[in-house]
Amino acid sequence: MRIIFMQERMASAFYFESTPPPVEEWDFVAMNNFKGDIAMIFKSGKYKIAPMFVGNTFFMSSEEFPAIQEVIKMFGMPVDKLPAAMQAPERVRDVAAYLKDHSLMQAFTDEGVSPELLGEIIEWKTIELKEYLKHELSEEKLYGFYNRFLQEHLFETVDIDLFCEEFMKEFGMDLKERLRTWYTRDHLPVLLLEDVVLTELPEEEGGEGRQSKSAYGRFKVYNPGDVEGVLVVSAARIKGEKVRSFLIQGHECKEIRVKMDYRGLMITSPLVQNIPSGRWVLTDEIRPFEGDTLTGVFPADSTVFLPRPGEIIVNNRDEGFRLVEPQGEKLFTLLRGGPKSWDKARRNYERWVEMVDNRFYGTVVHDAYCKSVGEGKYKAEWTTQIPEAGEYEVYFYNGDFFKMGMLFQARKKGTCIYYTVYDSSGGHEIRVEPAEESMGWVSLGKYYLEKGEAKVVLDDRGGGSEEVDEKSEGGMRMMQNKQMIVADAVKWVRRGR
Repeated sequence: MRIIFMQERMASAFYFESTPPPVEEWDFVAMNNFKGDIAMIFKSGKYKIAPMFVGNTFFMSSEEFPAIQEVIKMFGMPVDKLPAAMQAPERVRDVAAYLKDHSLMQAFTDEGVSPELLGEIIEWKTIELKEYLKHELSEEKLYGFYNRFLQEHLFETVDIDLFCEEFMKEFGMDLKERLRTWYTRDHLPVLLLEDVVLTELPEEEGGEGRQSKSAYGRFKVYNPGDVEGVLVVSAARIKGEKVRSFLIQGHECKEIRVKMDYRGLMITSPLVQNIPSGRWVLTDEIRPFEGDTLTGVFPADSTVFLPRPGEIIVNNRDEGFRLVEPQGEKLFTLLRGGPKSWDKARRNYERWVEMVDNRFYGTVVHDAYCKSVGEGKYKAEWTTQIPEAGEYEVYFYNGDFFKMGMLFQARKKGTCIYYTVYDSSGGHEIRVEPAEESMGWVSLGKYYLEKGEAKVVLDDRGGGSEEVDEKSEGGMRMMQNKQMIVADAVKWVRRGR
């Protein structure tokens, strides 16, 4: 009998030896789609072939660090999952909730952590570690070292000490001490974002007669805690040089200005308390050129993140917010078809459902309650206590969401929503067309308010445009998004006595 040993991997740790063209020659969005397609082909379906491409040809062992083999194996996978976490924050929400006050080391012995959650914790902690190391070294250097080490130790059981020793020789960094801190850290940072703006670049930078493929982004970031955090901005440049990430120390506030290699701006973080983990500015938010293309990282004043004098904000997570649903509606639905019908009603947004999206209002958590258009029976109420009588301007937050494949739209063109503002003379109904207003705070008018309780109500009426599920365009039948009612936040601003 003959035994033939063959090398297990069918490709390099980069999946393919051929890589996409540089960003300058290829659209950044197309490159991201390319990476996503590869991940889908190799990791989806009933039978996954990803293990054939990620170098299971050596084993990393350690008596000090549990599951170090899984960590190092994922360490060499150049798949960027941060955009996926931005699009579907529920993928990392349970992980962040646990790691907010627990460590990776605790997760291994915590009986309340399921095997599925433990696997996700290891995965996202590894993504966090990689982003910190890529920030200090560079992506090319990190993956280059991993691939060389892998090739030199094929079919071997390697102790983590050897890996750390080689890492020290290559980069002068004590990786073992870094791993100890990483395994035992039981806090997550909070990174707050404000004044996030994406603008057009001057026409000459895009070429005469055509739209620029790049844009200019600026934003402020503040870390209110003690734990440092990494902020990732893909395809960005400062003074012509590529940058990917920024380290924000505890209690540090920075203004970051970058030129983007595509017409968008995605700001993400690997593991933070923020839900979602950053901000994604889409092309529909691009502003005209503002006359400034200075890039760099500058100190900023953190007071922009504090409540402004004379403002009262009630968010959908505050005590002054409540949802109103018709009495007996749930019971009737249950009797008519059982729990499954009620679950279906939730999926179809026939009643208020919480949705998380970076374009909703919030500080750490950006969420809102959403519902499909109804007859005015479902309502959302915001109440507060006015400290002193006078004139107040009332605002609502015109939030939006972006969910792939979702047949609902918050700011659907031609549709309207109905708010009622209560003052000393009673209720005043205001009809608003969300699509005609920019995202953010939108005024509902000025009112004289007495000292005491003030209230604003949104009901689930909508309409204003023909509500159909399909439309015909060029002989083809296409799905048309339905209107979504969004209950997010309300603000009262003192204007005078």
